[in-house]
Amino acid sequence: MPITSRPCKYGKNVDIIPQTAFCILLALALTAGLLGVTTGTARADVNLFVTVKDCVTGLPIAGAQIKVPTANLNLKSASQAVANDKGVANVDPLRTEGRHIIEVSAPGYRSLSLDVTFPAWTKQEVEICLQPENPSTSPAKSPAGTSDCNRAALAMAEQRVANLETKLDQADTAKGDALDRWLQAREDYREAKVRANQSQNRANDSARTAGYAKRHAETAMQLARDKPGSPTIYQYIERAVMRAEIAQGYAVAAVDGGNLQEVILLHQKLTALDLYGVIEYYGAPNPYTDAEYIKAAQDIIKVAERAAEIAQAAADGYRATRDELLAKQDAASAAYLKAKESEAAIKSELAQTRVELNALRDACSK
Repeated sequence: MPITSRPCKYGKNVDIIPQTAFCILLALALTAGLLGVTTGTARADVNLFVTVKDCVTGLPIAGAQIKVPTANLNLKSASQAVANDKGVANVDPLRTEGRHIIEVSAPGYRSLSLDVTFPAWTKQEVEICLQPENPSTSPAKSPAGTSDCNRAALAMAEQRVANLETKLDQADTAKGDALDRWLQAREDYREAKVRANQSQNRANDSARTAGYAKRHAETAMQLARDKPGSPTIYQYIERAVMRAEIAQGYAVAAVDGGNLQEVILLHQKLTALDLYGVIEYYGAPNPYTDAEYIKAAQDIIKVAERAAEIAQAAADGYRATRDELLAKQDAASAAYLKAKESEAAIKSELAQTRVELNALRDACSK
């Protein structure tokens, strides 16, 4: 068969025999290419790139293992890849679109599985972060040849630490002053509480003894009315005066260094009234009338009752002072606790800032 040159409809003249057979083979080859059928490497439905980073530091994780078990349903083996120094891995082409499970693991990190869905004939970029097993010591390191030094951030961190240290000194001084005020307020309250209790006890004693004085004085008045000239009248007067003096003594104790002017006047009245009860000791005839005894008994009752009133007024005053100091103690205690909490908050912030400062210094020292 002679060699002839015939045009091929696929755009090229071919000087070969047989021309018809060659054109058929070329058409088949082009058709196979369009359909994605080759004898070597298959065309990929999805081209997947995975970037793996540290969730804490944000740094790339070199050497991370990426596995896609569902990458090719027609193959028994899964698609796998290893992240480079930048944390990026180009996974073997996925032969099927749709749902896939991406499994990522790295030494020192918690493994992660990600359920994703990809459309066909696309390029997909997925970024995944892994949590360190120990967040305080993240295994991720800065890539070689790079520097994470931030001089501006370092200067700001140093200034913050200096400011916080100054604030901490001030907070410590404030806490100490607040503690001193609270301790003093507590001591003042305790003293006032003891004094108020003692004053109230003496007021109670004064009232009780004034009651005895009143009963004796009333008995003397009754005798003066029922048995005029009875020799026992002055005996009850004497008992009433003695009880009134005791009531007045309790009043002095209840006042405890307060205003004793009225108490002194009561004592002077009792001294005068005491004359009505000493007749027996001198053996002299009774110079007083029954009416004078009645008047003396009434005066004794007034003195005794007034002594009890003075004692109770003093006790009320000390109790009011005690309550006032209790309120001051509570306020001082609250102020101390607030100062203590403020200092603790500054300490916590300073500790955290120092950690950040040390990290920045380490980065800048590399």
